[in-house]
Amino acid sequence: NIQKSTKFKATRATMIARTETHQAMNYGNQEIAKKLDLKSPVKEWISAMDDRSRGWHISMNGTKVGIDEQFKVLTPTAGMMQ
Repeated sequence: NIQKSTKFKATRATMIARTETHQAMNYGNQEIAKKLDLKSPVKEWISAMDDRSRGWHISMNGTKVGIDEQFKVLTPTAGMMQ
């Protein structure tokens, strides 16, 4: 549906679809982890580590936070972002 829109080029539509799919997958994984009633569940940032990865995403690779915490990402333009 995004690709059919005249508002986005095909590459942008693909990126939006990937982002939304990834967010849905992360949400599902987080809900499953909560239902498992784990004592101290964590989530880990895993970067693609390819030529498209932003430097600040690569620097986050392997960072772990509690399941209900947000990752804090330092970007060159916005400073600390959540």
